[in-house]
Amino acid sequence: MSVPALVRNLLRGVLFAAGVFVAVGCAPLHPEQGPVRLDAGRAYYRVGPHMSYLLDPGRQFSFEDALARRDSFQPVRGYYPTFGITTDAVWLRFEVEPGEFKQSSWLLELATPLLEEMRLYRRSPDGAYAVQTLAARTPIPERFYPHHYFIFPLGEIERSEVMYLRVVSHSTLHVPTFFWNSRAFPMLDMLRTFGYGVFYGLMLVMALYNFFLYISIRDRAYLYYVFYILTVSEFFALISGHAAYLVPGAYLGKLAMFGPPLSLVAASFALLFSRSFLLIRTQQAPASRLIDGILVINSIAIVAMFWLDSRLVVALGNLLPLLSIAVLLGCAIRLAQRGYRPAYYFLLAWSTLILGVVLFVLQNLAVIASGFITQYGLFIGAGLEAVLLSFALGYRINLLQKTEAESRRLLLAEQATALARERGMTDSFARFVPGEFLHFLGKDSVLEISHGDVVRKDMAVLFTDIRGFTGLSERLGPEATFSFLNEFHGLLEPVIKQHGGFIDKFIGDAIMALFPDADRSVRAAIQMQYALRDESSLRTRYDLRIGVGVHFGAVMLGTVGSPGRLETTVIGDTVNVASRIEGVNKSYGTEIVISDAAYKSVQGDASIICRELDAIRVRGKTRPIVLFELLNTLANDTRELRLRYLDEYMRGMLAYRAGEFGVARQAFESYLRSVGTDEAAAVYLRRLERLLAAPPTNWDGIWGGE
Repeated sequence: MSVPALVRNLLRGVLFAAGVFVAVGCAPLHPEQGPVRLDAGRAYYRVGPHMSYLLDPGRQFSFEDALARRDSFQPVRGYYPTFGITTDAVWLRFEVEPGEFKQSSWLLELATPLLEEMRLYRRSPDGAYAVQTLAARTPIPERFYPHHYFIFPLGEIERSEVMYLRVVSHSTLHVPTFFWNSRAFPMLDMLRTFGYGVFYGLMLVMALYNFFLYISIRDRAYLYYVFYILTVSEFFALISGHAAYLVPGAYLGKLAMFGPPLSLVAASFALLFSRSFLLIRTQQAPASRLIDGILVINSIAIVAMFWLDSRLVVALGNLLPLLSIAVLLGCAIRLAQRGYRPAYYFLLAWSTLILGVVLFVLQNLAVIASGFITQYGLFIGAGLEAVLLSFALGYRINLLQKTEAESRRLLLAEQATALARERGMTDSFARFVPGEFLHFLGKDSVLEISHGDVVRKDMAVLFTDIRGFTGLSERLGPEATFSFLNEFHGLLEPVIKQHGGFIDKFIGDAIMALFPDADRSVRAAIQMQYALRDESSLRTRYDLRIGVGVHFGAVMLGTVGSPGRLETTVIGDTVNVASRIEGVNKSYGTEIVISDAAYKSVQGDASIICRELDAIRVRGKTRPIVLFELLNTLANDTRELRLRYLDEYMRGMLAYRAGEFGVARQAFESYLRSVGTDEAAAVYLRRLERLLAAPPTNWDGIWGGE
């Protein structure tokens, strides 16, 4: 059997049971008549079938009036006396006699919190009637028996008695009446309370379950259902009396006033949930507009209830939910006929609650006789509805997921091609515009770059250039030159990335790279020389030597060009100085030269071997820039000789800057005799020859040019 067929059969069973319950409830119960015989061996007795009643319009009868009209009392129909919505008083008459075992005390319980006042009249041994009074406004601790229901302690029943009970209600007059054996009552009441606890616990679990579903899938149907469960639970707490324990100091009669408004709030959330769950807005537009109208009516009624007569308030609180139920049933049945599967589960889940609600309302309106099903069917139906609807909600999720999966499947094929194309374009763009450049500009994608984007950063700029590239390219020819450059750049680019930098431009044979930290740029410069040295095939094949220059300072990163043609670039004095520093290598025969700004980041690091090289003045700047040569990449014997005689080299440089040209020449000549060859020292000697031949008048230690 398929799932929809199974659901349909279960639904038919529920509807058949509903008809049976309504038929049984509408049929009058033949009264047992006669007294209630209290045997100590039994735990409780229902008093309703043994009762007769007298209506007291306008609450005018005194007890004597009721006694005088005892022949006018009518038998109670049903297990529990029910008189509908009325403000009249009702007199109940019943007889009780002791059973075979008399050694037990008894309690008379009116198992409802929805009564205003009740008076119990008992005949004393002297023949006079004594009265005991309980009222809803009496706090629970101050009652004869501390309980949210109304309980009269009767003590031991030693003789036959005729008792009268005068009952007044502030809403529906419904009086489930029991005789309880006082020894059995605490345990059985605890079990009854445990049952209520299971019910409220189940409702709380379902509320949390659907709330987490809402958080997960953001479907408002589940949020509406959470509010529905909470308001229904609050309504049940009112009609069962447990709300008195949640609101300290409030008496039940006052709390019961909130029952009708809560029933309309719960009905409204049920409408909102059902419209979203059943997709009524799209599937049945006229029904959706009808639901809007009912919601408006419910809202107006809720506000008006605070000023209307109590009987009208109770009537609205019972009748308007029936209207909501009728609309929801009609929509669900129509959708089920169309083959919308969630409607089957919806009907199955809600039928149990709807059955309980209908029986409860008909009982309150005194249309049907009252019994266990009408009294507790609402709680049983709500519990079953919460469990069954969880399956319906799960099925709806699966259905929506299948629908969405099908829609996704149709889109995925189209998106796959577009995504592959987009990824290819993104990868291609990334080769032209480094991701690091986008990061510094505060952009997530190259598509976000616009004309005029610019940002100021302090960065290290590294330039590298191939020595003798012009002659090399002439020997290789165009195609081989491109192949060589791709191999050369492919060798150095990973070194730059490894040290946290990125290449901004390939300028022919030159590379311009940017680093956020100066020390990383210095280490990258050293590693680049090592990489070429280790790549013996490339260095040997082309007799390859490069010069590297590094400077650190402020740069402007941004876009230049026209709105139709843009290029990312870095500009500023730092870039110009770094380029000039790289060119210095040609004059001094060095491999790596860095500025004093870059040198500060590695000063004191024993792994970085430097010597001061010279001081230059950049065009447009008055302050000279001190240059340092990195010696790490020199041959070991050459580096050791230069470091051993570094003091002699520095003595010559200091004398040169101080204008003591003769002393400087002697120092550099002595240094060269010790180390053999050093192009930097040779440069100084050539300058000194010219300076000695024509001593300058305003010497500041900075050479003006060759």
